[in-house]
Amino acid sequence: MSFELKGTLTDSAGNPLSNYTIKAFDKDPLIDLLGDDPLGSAVTLDDGTFKITFSKEDFKKPGEWWESVMNEPELYLKIIDKDGTT
Repeated sequence: MSFELKGTLTDSAGNPLSNYTIKAFDKDPLIDLLGDDPLGSAVTLDDGTFKITFSKEDFKKPGEWWESVMNEPELYLKIIDKDGTT
């Protein structure tokens, strides 16, 4: 099964922000020893839009025993500007 995360990045006035990097993550439920699960990334287009595609397997790193059917995903995004600032 695959998923798509789509959006538009704008400033406070509603103007599109292009060439920003958007990174999607799934927050792990326990102590974060290996970091949260990276799901994918994209760069915003001229109109500020982006799309990140990922699969169910991306929610689990090798060796993670705590991922289960009952563990709901907790997605969050990191936005990185053209200068590399998060």
